[in-house]
Amino acid sequence: MEDREDQEHPTPQVQVVASCDSSGVTFINEDTPLNLAENGLYEISYINIAEEDMVSELELLDTVTNDDDSSRQSYPENFEVEDADDSDDGEPNADEEQVAMTNDFLSGKISFQDFITRVECSDDSQSSGEDYSDIDDEEQVLEENKSDPEYIPEGLSKRQTNLHRKSEGRKEIITAPKGNIAVASYTPQPSPASPLKRKKATTRVMKRLPSNLLGLMGEANLRYARNEKQDAINLCMEVIRQAPNYAEPFQALSMFYEDLGDYEKSYQLSLIAAYLSPQDADEWIRLAEVCLSRNDELQASKCLAKAVQADPSNIQIHQNRCELLESMGAQKDLLKACLTMLRCVQPENEQKRNEWVELAVRIARMHHASGHLHSARRALSNALVTCSASFTMEHYNLLLELQVLTKHYLDVMKVLTKHCGLVFNNKIFDAIDLEEAETMELTQELPLDILSKLCIALVYSKKHDFAFPLIETFLEYDVESFGDIYLDVAEALVENEFHQRALPLLEALTKSQSFCLAAVWLKYANSLSALDRADEAIVAFRHVIHLVPSSEDARISLAELLTKLGRHEEALEAVTQDSEASRIEASVLHHKCILLLKEGRMNQFIAAYKLLMMRHARNIRSKDEIYKACGAKKIGWESADEESADDELEFGASSVELQEEYRLLRLAAEHLFKEKRLVELERICFTALTSPLFRKKRDICREIQFITLQVCLAKGDSYYAYNLARSLLLRCNNLYNNRVWNLLIQVIMRGDDVRYNRFLVRLLLKHPEHVCLSVLNGHACVASGTYKYALDEYMSACKMEPNNSLFLLLSAIVLVQLTCQKFSSGKHSLVTQASSFFDAYLKSRGDCQEVFYNIGRGMHQLGLLTHALDFYKKALQFKPSVTQGKHAHVFDLSREIAFNLSLIYRAADFSSSGFDVARMYLDKYITI
Repeated sequence: MEDREDQEHPTPQVQVVASCDSSGVTFINEDTPLNLAENGLYEISYINIAEEDMVSELELLDTVTNDDDSSRQSYPENFEVEDADDSDDGEPNADEEQVAMTNDFLSGKISFQDFITRVECSDDSQSSGEDYSDIDDEEQVLEENKSDPEYIPEGLSKRQTNLHRKSEGRKEIITAPKGNIAVASYTPQPSPASPLKRKKATTRVMKRLPSNLLGLMGEANLRYARNEKQDAINLCMEVIRQAPNYAEPFQALSMFYEDLGDYEKSYQLSLIAAYLSPQDADEWIRLAEVCLSRNDELQASKCLAKAVQADPSNIQIHQNRCELLESMGAQKDLLKACLTMLRCVQPENEQKRNEWVELAVRIARMHHASGHLHSARRALSNALVTCSASFTMEHYNLLLELQVLTKHYLDVMKVLTKHCGLVFNNKIFDAIDLEEAETMELTQELPLDILSKLCIALVYSKKHDFAFPLIETFLEYDVESFGDIYLDVAEALVENEFHQRALPLLEALTKSQSFCLAAVWLKYANSLSALDRADEAIVAFRHVIHLVPSSEDARISLAELLTKLGRHEEALEAVTQDSEASRIEASVLHHKCILLLKEGRMNQFIAAYKLLMMRHARNIRSKDEIYKACGAKKIGWESADEESADDELEFGASSVELQEEYRLLRLAAEHLFKEKRLVELERICFTALTSPLFRKKRDICREIQFITLQVCLAKGDSYYAYNLARSLLLRCNNLYNNRVWNLLIQVIMRGDDVRYNRFLVRLLLKHPEHVCLSVLNGHACVASGTYKYALDEYMSACKMEPNNSLFLLLSAIVLVQLTCQKFSSGKHSLVTQASSFFDAYLKSRGDCQEVFYNIGRGMHQLGLLTHALDFYKKALQFKPSVTQGKHAHVFDLSREIAFNLSLIYRAADFSSSGFDVARMYLDKYITI
């Protein structure tokens, strides 16, 4: 504060751009012009800050700057100083990455092409470069950058921007030269025309070699001048080893190798040096020429792009780059290059400005044709900033149309206010200003197409009191000449629910000769329906269907209107399409299914749904296709016959959701199962299994497979049910699911083939410890008469579960069967073993009717009739194992026991009174 007396007499005509009151609130003077200096920064005037606030700021600044003085260096005036970026402490900085890449290249670990690729990737990720892209979804950009405190969305007013910066950022204060109080450094913000996030300024800078290496470079130059070329090269390599991120040794080596005739090495080193000092535009231009001489157009385009970044105001570089990209056929890069030229280069004269505008229009039309509407709008917006005097009404109309298409309605008002004589009672910076506007006036006559854009923007901006008077004047114009304008305005009114206002425009269009189209009639009918003019709306909808029979919107809207009026038959007729038509509208067919369901017409519903399902399912024509549907053949549907593809119907696009489609399938299946129409139900289920739509959702696909399995079991079709049951068993953990095993056994019991035997054997080899597999394989061996193999499987099961009474009984039965064989040896031993298993079975189950019957049956088969009589009589003394329930009588074995006893007593060699005893048992237990 020593020079305060000098500071009390500031320079005359000083403009105050900001001031701060005692409360600490900063006010920005928006009307103060800022002049752009040569170094890219704005010339800043004095800032009026209270003395005590200024002193505290300077003390804080001195504390910060004193800590960094030891690490600062002085650089030439024409070089930038790159500040360290401490925001990413865990990541290596650019210099470390450059050192690592350079060392890898010099040591031969990577090729030159790999080195350049990695350098370019690193450079693209660090430099802002050209921020134009083909991204049209600006809402996505806003979402991605909402956490960035420095990001300012497009369309943000100057007032909002200043408030945003005051609340989120800090103003950087630096000490001023003698005679000044303080100056604020101000860096230009990104162009508001670009919605992209402003990237960090990490442009590489030209660095001076350390003092200890400058002498080494000088010695290398002297050695080369003395013709000691190898020593000079070695010295340069030593400098590179110690400081691989400096350009000077690479430049020197490039010249050395060029003199030696090694042009390839010279080119590589020059390219490395250019990447290390990217601010040298002339060097990039020279390298581009070298690349063109080598027929490397791609690398040449990259070099010219770097030259543009180094000298963005040089129009010749821009033009050369655009010509090269055009010759390469790189349309996307050409559009970006043209946009960059329009943004960076100021036209010199009126002719250049006209050329600039035409170029911007051409770029905008190319972007519009490719669907990149935001890029097209940015191209014209940039041209309007620099060449507004060369804009014609045609150009304004194109720009306004693009702004309307991209929903930048506020920008429409801004352009018309600034350039086309639109006047509000207040200045329009944002939506709040527009909402507060009370009056609007047109000071010059505008074409009708521009007026229509204004009306559309006002309607969407909720300024209806300004828009409606202008819209009423449109009816004075000839509809045949301006029908497209009528339609655009009417669409905006309809979308904002102003059907009454849109009706006169639509009615005029329906009465015209050129615009009496089905789409216009449909909008007219929808407006009538919204206004509850049902009869007129019905007539209009039917006229649309007459013009375009396949119009799904008209059919569905008409059906909904008729259903609302209670005219259900007419509603069904409206959504009924011609059966002989080659194209079926799926949305209309789905609506018909819904109406038939509501009416309870299930048969018609099922017929309609089968037709609806055919749009994504395959019509099954052979057993081979059923095998695929069941999963028996692991091949794709693309390998099937396509000879009948020409006969299949064509379906229109549909928005029917997957869950809704599955719900309709369940309803159809439930009705068919209830009506016992199993053949038709089976075909529908197999057809559903061929659908890729259902296969997208695993849970739904598995449910359909289970429904199909149930249908096959109910129908008795075990041939196809086996494939479904096998697939169900092999899923996840179903191998230990008893319910799944029961289903598979049901299929096996009803089947008449032996396919399951091979499957069970293969599965047993994979899971030898599985009890169910052992038992089922034992059953298969018994069915085929190979009792020894069956005994082996049953014994394995007994070892795994020794207390399982069923396995003990099965082992005893097999031993009995072996004993009864004609040529079996050791029958006495087999009988003894069978008796042992029967005894273990009895101990396991306990005394009950079923146990004594089973043992008696075994003794009966062995011919031990006395023992059989004892067990049978004991069985008759016990009640059935199950005595309650609807089917309890099934478990009563008294009839079987009595019949077996009668057989024994009727034997000729047993007893003379055997017939009487046999009759007694039959009369007591079997007589009905």
